[in-house]
Amino acid sequence: MFTVALGQIVHTHRFGDFSLEAGAFALIMANDLLEHLPYLVAAMTSSLFLLKEWDEMHVQVPYDLSYSAWQDPTHVRAFNGWSWLYYTDWYWYLGWKTERFNLVKQEFALSPLGRLLQGQNVAVAEILRTSRAVGLIVVVLKKNKNYEISIIVYKIKV
Repeated sequence: MFTVALGQIVHTHRFGDFSLEAGAFALIMANDLLEHLPYLVAAMTSSLFLLKEWDEMHVQVPYDLSYSAWQDPTHVRAFNGWSWLYYTDWYWYLGWKTERFNLVKQEFALSPLGRLLQGQNVAVAEILRTSRAVGLIVVVLKKNKNYEISIIVYKIKV
């Protein structure tokens, strides 16, 4: 396992020398990566820390009902449309207090079976429930600050 302490200078051939600091990255790409990580919450927390505010994490992962989800013996998880909920709407469960992700985009890449069902005007919800109809999920998460929002309820008399 490769571990880097915050503030430590990292020497790379590809990117040169850099230091890992809060807000060090404007974009994090995690294509075909997250399904391999045993400590996903730690990885997502680190990604949130390393991103600049309002910048994005682009993710591509296998859909839980796809062949690609479990054919690779190094996969430890698969994903579905609800997999991002704790990183966005329910962030406080992870102990995140000052920052979180917003789900900007979520697209489901259909398999040939999924495209066939789509061509037959099968409802999207039904396609998503059909094994092997979806291959991948493509997601864009945007970092932002948590702001307290007061909700005011007005009673209207009729």
